[in-house]
Amino acid sequence: MVIGLRIVLSLLGLLCLFMGMSFLIDPAGAGGDFGLEAPGPQGLSSIRGDLTAFFWVSGGSLILGAWRGDATLLYVAAALMGIVFMG
Repeated sequence: MVIGLRIVLSLLGLLCLFMGMSFLIDPAGAGGDFGLEAPGPQGLSSIRGDLTAFFWVSGGSLILGAWRGDATLLYVAAALMGIVFMG
């Protein structure tokens, strides 16, 4: 059961890392998938910086928290996702 949960959390973490990478490489395309339009270079840099950081921190904390067995790292991902869902 524990190994299965670790695998699921790690796969979700990898998904977040790949999503963050897509915002870093192609912010206009990935932002369009989320309904975001970048009006200019400042908009693209904001999408690139903010969303890449959000997904990388979420994904990294999910992966590290799952394999280290440290629940405090999982709280980081839960807090980030919870704030986004409330907003």
